[in-house]
Amino acid sequence: PWYEGSQLARRGTVVVTINYRLGALGFLGADNWGTLDQICALEWVRDNIGAFGGDASNVTIFGESAGGSAVLSLMAAPAASGLFHRVVAQSPSIRQLRTVDVARDWERALLDKAGVSTRDELRSLSVDQILAAQSEVIRMESRNYDMFSPAAGGSGLADDILTVATANPVPLIIGTTRDESRLFTMFDPQFANCDAEQWHGFLTNYFQDRTADAHTVFESHREGCSPSQLVAAVHTEHSFRQPAISLAVHRALAGSPTWMYWFTWASTAFGGLLGSCHALDIPFAFDNLDAPGIDTLLGDHAGKQGIAKRFADEITEFAAKGHAAWPSYDSVARATLRIDEVCEVLDDPESAIRNLF
Repeated sequence: PWYEGSQLARRGTVVVTINYRLGALGFLGADNWGTLDQICALEWVRDNIGAFGGDASNVTIFGESAGGSAVLSLMAAPAASGLFHRVVAQSPSIRQLRTVDVARDWERALLDKAGVSTRDELRSLSVDQILAAQSEVIRMESRNYDMFSPAAGGSGLADDILTVATANPVPLIIGTTRDESRLFTMFDPQFANCDAEQWHGFLTNYFQDRTADAHTVFESHREGCSPSQLVAAVHTEHSFRQPAISLAVHRALAGSPTWMYWFTWASTAFGGLLGSCHALDIPFAFDNLDAPGIDTLLGDHAGKQGIAKRFADEITEFAAKGHAAWPSYDSVARATLRIDEVCEVLDDPESAIRNLF
């Protein structure tokens, strides 16, 4: 229900949601079947959306997390050229975008977990057997969680997704939430019970000779956070925020129109442990704060509705006009719209954290 499109449609848009193959059935080795499904859906929109009052010459694609990396990968899909005209990438999991070599390594892992040696043997298994093997693979250690995701140079995609997406002149809004990784770490005993010694060890492992600087920067920018929340802050920067900033600045240098946002409103659910976590912005982007069960994630803090109106308005205005209402991103000012109870444009927010990466 958080993704229901009626509130966006009431703003004068036509909203289309699509299905595409996932996991081993969507992204196995060099085969990006899920991406090809997305292109088929966009071709359907091109051919049919006029019958629903839509405009095939003004299509905006948007997605969050894996959906965010999916819309970025479509910017590097030759067959998708001309099928969309604006892009919004919310918390894109950019590090999931992988090479064909990495994709084939994970394919071999799947074959091993399935107890087979070849794809032909894999095809002889039931879907339930394939999904069981997939579950085993997903539990394997991976820094980038790239077991089943778009492969650069695979079917339908350029050899270097980010380089082609950087040069793509289609206007892009890209952004992240302040505490993305808390969604994953706060309920994981490995991280949730982290103490000060483990926090320092984690920092040392990640930053090596810059550990002292990283310690000072993160503890000053995340004042009052527990060791586990500080670990989540580093994960957030590594997995989401800094890759998004890097893409934005490279696009700016290439002259590709780009706008950056930073969603910082924090949930009060679970005693505030989630902060401004991954996926928290989805019901705001769709203006669906009345959706069933939404308070389980958001809590009961007042002042949310104004944020939802602003965020959904920004997305639909961008879809209509092709440019955002705040200054575009560049390599100097790095203008960023902070989305919170008070929305404001900040120049290069938390530059000290950015400089660590």
